[in-house]
Amino acid sequence: TWGRTAILLMMKRFSNAHGPTTKPVSDLLKWQRSRPPPPPAYPNIPVQKPDLDLIHNPPKDRVLITWIGHSTALVQYHGINVITDPVFAHRASPVSFAGPARITPPAMSIEELPKIDYTLISHNHYDHLDKNGVKKISRQSDPTFFVPLRLGKWFNRRGIDNVIEMNWWQQYDINNQAMSMVPDGTTVSSPPAFPGTPPANKCQNSPSFLNESSLILPRTRPSSSSPSFSTLSSSSSLNSNINNSNDTTCSISSSSSSPSSSSPQVLVTCTPTQHWSRRTLFDTCMSLWSSWVIQIDDFKFWFAGDSGYNPYQFKEIGDRVGPFHASAIPIGAYAPGWFMKNHHVDPFEAVQIHQEVGSGWSLAIHWGTFPL
Repeated sequence: TWGRTAILLMMKRFSNAHGPTTKPVSDLLKWQRSRPPPPPAYPNIPVQKPDLDLIHNPPKDRVLITWIGHSTALVQYHGINVITDPVFAHRASPVSFAGPARITPPAMSIEELPKIDYTLISHNHYDHLDKNGVKKISRQSDPTFFVPLRLGKWFNRRGIDNVIEMNWWQQYDINNQAMSMVPDGTTVSSPPAFPGTPPANKCQNSPSFLNESSLILPRTRPSSSSPSFSTLSSSSSLNSNINNSNDTTCSISSSSSSPSSSSPQVLVTCTPTQHWSRRTLFDTCMSLWSSWVIQIDDFKFWFAGDSGYNPYQFKEIGDRVGPFHASAIPIGAYAPGWFMKNHHVDPFEAVQIHQEVGSGWSLAIHWGTFPL
C-alpha cells in the first residue's frame, strides 16, 4: 500500500522542461554546511516611501509600477490594479520565530494598497506566498487570484474562492471569461531583440539592467497608441541605478487616449519558468510554478516569478506572447552557483532574459529583502 501511494505521489509531481527540478539531499546538506554564518546585524538599508496619493489617484494615461519589496510589485493602468506575489510577512517561513527575516520592510503596508483587482502568484515558496498577506488582501479587495495548477485548493482551504488555476500557455480573457491556449509557433516575425540605441520614448534615467547602453528595442515597435516610456513621477527616484536599494514608483506616460467608460480589456497568460515548489516536507513539486503576462488594453507586462536560466524558455515566451512594455525579473539568491544555478538567475542571466523576452524596460526584483 505504501509503495503504491509513493508511486501515485511521484506521478503527480511536476518537473521542469529544460533543467533539473530538485536537488539531491546530499547537495542540500553540503550547502547548509558550507553557508557562511549570518552577520550579527544587517546594515540599515533605507526604503523610500512611495507617493500614496499618486498610487490612490493614478492618472488614467500612465502606467505606474511600484516595487514594494522582494517579488512584490504593484502595476496600475487604466484603473486596473495588479499585485505580484504579495509578501508582507516579517519572515519567509512557516513559523514566526525562525527562518529568513526581512532586512528591509515593505515599502507600503497592505492597508495602504489601493483596491486590488488581480493578484498573480508564481509558486508556493514562503518568500512568494504569504498566507496572512493573501488573506488580508482577499478580505480588503476580493481580487481574482491567478495561480499555477494545483495551487487553487490551498487558497480555497483558507477561505479564498475567487481563484483561477492555469497551466503553462493557457490564456484567460477576463472580459469574456474565456480560457484558451496560446497557439504554438512563433508569433513575432521580426528579428530577435538587439542591443543598441534605446527607444526614443523610454523611462528617463530608467533603472533597466546595467545601463542605458544595455537597453534593447522591443521586437516590434509599439504602435502609436502604446504607452511610451518617457517621464517619471515626481515621487520616484529612478535616476539611480539598479544597485540602489530604494523602492520606487515608475510612471510611464501613454500616448493613447484615456480609457472609455467601458471596462478595460484584460488578458492573463500563464507562461513557463524553471523552478520548483514545496510548502511542506510532503508536497515537493505537487503544484506548478509559473511566470505571468497581463495585458491591460494596450499595455503588456511580464512577471517572471522565480527562475533559473535556460536558453529555450524565455526565447519562446518572447516569440509567442512578447514583446513587453515592461517586466519584473529576479536577480537575487544566486550564490553559491553550484547549488542555486538551476533555480535562480544572477544579474547577467537576468539581462539575457530581459533581451530574450523582448522587454522594453525591466525592474529588478527578488533581492534586498530576505537573506536566502
